[in-house]
Parts: sequence; structure tokens; C-alpha cells
Amino acid sequence: MRRLTLISLAVASILLSGCGGGSSTSTDSITSGVTTLTVERGPILKATVVDANGQKATDVGNGKYTFTLAPVYPVMAVGGVIDMDRDGVVSVGDVSSDLNLTTTAGSVITVATTLASNPATKAELEKIVADLNLTMEDIISKTPSTSKEVEAISNIAYKYMKDNNIRNLQDSQNQKLLDLNISAEVHDKYQVYVSDDNHDNVQEEKNLMDSIVLTNIDAVNHLEDDAEVENELNRIKDEFESLDLNGIKDELLALKSEYESEYGDLDYEDEGNDVNHYQGLACARCHSVGTIALLTSSYDENENDEDDESESGENVFTSGATIFTKIDTLDNNALQAASNYTLRLVLEGGATQGYRIGRGTGNVNGTFNAGIAKYTAEVLDRSGKVVNSSLKNSHDSSRFDCNSCHTAAGVNGAPGRI
Repeated sequence: MRRLTLISLAVASILLSGCGGGSSTSTDSITSGVTTLTVERGPILKATVVDANGQKATDVGNGKYTFTLAPVYPVMAVGGVIDMDRDGVVSVGDVSSDLNLTTTAGSVITVATTLASNPATKAELEKIVADLNLTMEDIISKTPSTSKEVEAISNIAYKYMKDNNIRNLQDSQNQKLLDLNISAEVHDKYQVYVSDDNHDNVQEEKNLMDSIVLTNIDAVNHLEDDAEVENELNRIKDEFESLDLNGIKDELLALKSEYESEYGDLDYEDEGNDVNHYQGLACARCHSVGTIALLTSSYDENENDEDDESESGENVFTSGATIFTKIDTLDNNALQAASNYTLRLVLEGGATQGYRIGRGTGNVNGTFNAGIAKYTAEVLDRSGKVVNSSLKNSHDSSRFDCNSCHTAAGVNGAPGRI
């Protein structure tokens, strides 16, 4: 007898929902092209991975999915099979995944990025990130198989969801979701992982699955022969291929709306006409805190147009910048803006402050607490890797309107564009 243990875990719909001054180096060109995202609970095979425009990624194997065009975030991964034995194919002992995972940025889709995508769970995640000495850039670039910290987050959060029968984490009214308090458990689990010289994340995942009380087991536990196994695998394949992409797109747009209502208008780049949005111009002239400084009337699409007072002061933030692929790019050149690159500040004491993707390709912005003294500005690529930085502690809070110094020619000591 052959046993096929394809377990359908009832955690359905986990839909959780700049800098003036000297620069040490310059980034003259940034390669664009195919975008690859890694989907992992363990590696998830045969998932449907879709961006907010409904663009479907190609499954290239081992939990990796590629978009031909730069994806419009958020991106969701639906269904699939957790590759428990890491052999790269759906086989006996693999686990059917009902998880709907999502991310609003970066190169990975995990339980951790899903927590980060929902305002109702992001605060708890931020506590965990601080405790484990991570950054939010780590969350959108690392997976459970590459980081013990992310592994601990994934395992504890996953078990919490299962134990509390949380089916839709986009529902901010779910009291169990609002009561999410797992930082201490994650801390303890991480300590166990790092203290074990023989820690094996594959075995840890198997132990986790064994420990969870299953509430919805597929009726395939006692398949008698290879034909029955083959029929069941074909059924699973057909189920994945029949997923409603339009429905998934609608869910992503709803998630985007919810996230923006909490954190401001992200207006994920490369969407519609917002590919162009005043790249290279001083952001504070429209978006500075406590002011309604306006761009000249020649900019017809200025959201704070003096003729439309209802929009004045909309989308204010502390710091804004455009990241370009060439150091001498002219104003309003979206074609030479660096898609999905971002910034972070490294403060004197070692703490970091992150930026988020803004309106228009290459634009980023951040809102920071008062009291920031000196800091180092770092440029991060799509995977969260530091590819450029200012001189150490060369900036302070008077240098938050990045494009005012990082012009095409550079002023106040800036070498040119970021």
C-alpha cells in the first residue's frame, strides 16, 4: 500500500491583509528585466502567483516564480503544495497549502511578508523585528530557509493561525487577529534554533506539521495504488489551474486599498499614469509636513494645486527622494528611474528607518519621528541589498528633501542623483 499524505490545512485565506550631501559611490546603471519572487512556507510548488494587475507569474520550480514585466504590488501566491522533502516535485508526503500569502514589496512571499501586508498585524511584526535585530527590509528579502529569525516568525505565526482557526486575516474585526501577541513565543523559538548546532529547518517544518491538530484532512490518506495517487495529483493540478485570476485581482486591489487607508497612498509604482510623477523634483514643495508649498502652475497634475484647496496637504511625509539609474538624469525622466529600489537611514546608534515605494517609478518616501540627528543614507536594490550609500553619518534631519540637493548637477556637496 502506498500512502499519499496530502493534508489540506484549514488556514484558508491568510490574506493579511532624500538626502543631500556627499555620497561615497554612484550607481550608474541598474539592470531591469525579469523579476523573480520566492514563495515559501517551505518551498511552495504549483502555486498561482499574481500581481495587482492580474499578471500571472511563471512557475520556474523550487518555489520560484518569474514575472516578465515588473510586478505591480501587492503580489499574492494562492494554493500550491509545500515541498516537504525538497525534491522539487509534488510527491508522497508533500502538503497541500491553502495559504494565500502576499507581499507589498521585495523579492519573497512568506508568512512574514503576509503579516507585514496587513495593518492589523504589522505592529506586532515590527515588535518582533526589533527584538530579533532585523529590519523590515529583511522581512521582504529573506525566507525561512535562509534566516532562522524569519523561520521562527513563520512557524509561530502559522501555528497561531491554525490553532485559532483564523481563515481571513484581511478582516480587521477578527478579535483573534487583533489579539495577536506572539513576539515572546517567536523570541523563545529563535533562541532554541540558534542554540542547536544541528538545527535542521526541514525537520523543524515536519515536526510543526505533525504538531498541528488537523481540522480538514483530504480523503486521500489510504490510496491503494499508483493510479489513485496519479488521479489525486491530477485533481490538485486541475484545481490550481482553474483558479479565478479576476477574483484574485479583486482581492489584491481590496488589500491595496486597506493598506493605503492605514499608511497613506502608496500608489504602487508602474501603475497607470503614475509611472511619471515629478521624478527628480524637490518633494517638499508638495509633500512637506506643516506646509502647503506648491509647485509652479506649469505642473498641471500637482495634487496640491492652489486651485483645488481640498487636496492641499495631501500625502505629507518627512522625507522624499527619487532613485535614478544615472547620476546626471534630468528632472521628470521616469525612464531612468530605478524601479522598486528604495532607501533606509542608519542612525548613529545603529537603528534603521525605512522608506516605502512612493507614487511614480523610482520615488520613495518616509515619515520619521523627531530627534533624528546624524545618519547614513543607504540605497537598497529590489532584494534589499545595499548597493550605494552616503558617507557615514554625513546627513542630519535638515537634509530630508533629498532631490533638493541631489539634482542632475548636484548642489550643496551632493555628487548628483541618488
